[in-house]
Amino acid sequence: MGWGRPAVTSLCLLAVVASCEQARSSTPAAAVPQAKKAIPKPKRPKCLARSLGELRAGALPSADCDGEGRSCEQACADGDALACFERAVAVQHNSATRDKAGAVFARSCELGLAIGCTNYGAELWMSDREADQRCAQQLFEKSCDAGETWGCGMLGRMLLDDDEADPDQVEEGRTVLEDACDELGGFSCRVLALQLERGRLGPTKRSKIRKLLARACATDDDDSCGAPRSAAATFRPAKHRAPRADRTHDP
Repeated sequence: MGWGRPAVTSLCLLAVVASCEQARSSTPAAAVPQAKKAIPKPKRPKCLARSLGELRAGALPSADCDGEGRSCEQACADGDALACFERAVAVQHNSATRDKAGAVFARSCELGLAIGCTNYGAELWMSDREADQRCAQQLFEKSCDAGETWGCGMLGRMLLDDDEADPDQVEEGRTVLEDACDELGGFSCRVLALQLERGRLGPTKRSKIRKLLARACATDDDDSCGAPRSAAATFRPAKHRAPRADRTHDP
């Protein structure tokens, strides 16, 4: 497949995921105070998908942690995946430390939290390095397999936003999004609506796009709510929030 780099400058992540058209589109607008303790210098870890065991979607046990403070940082260091995720979100939303968030998302991913893998993958997707983009796809696949709708949505986007995609790749992207929307709902339905609206999957009726956004809203994708005028409009930066690691993805 061709490796189309997203034409944006910033995820939450959700994250993932900040630019309106990419995973970073999930980043809340509010900044957080400067972290009190030094953040580890980001590295380019090898693709975590090759060494990951079973990933879990939804919540993992966590300390009372909002991403800041020594106790939260310690909880992450001690192996609390959700604490690492909350820490990474705080680091990412602080302009002074934003470029260091990837290493903390990677730690959350390594500890088994699917949404952490999605966000780390979104960081890698924006890299110029082909190896990083290949790793991003592996992470999205692993996260999606764990039942994490943001991972499925990002995988579908990666496959369909590629200008060099052949018909088989386009069909794969369609299948990923349709299956995830049917089974999980949420963000994957919104991405499917976006791709249909763009004409990437052939002609469609506006009523179908509205139904997909309504399903996304009904299954915890708040950015799809409020009768948006288009699927594309839901990807504006002001409308995005960080995906919650403690949210379940029921059909």
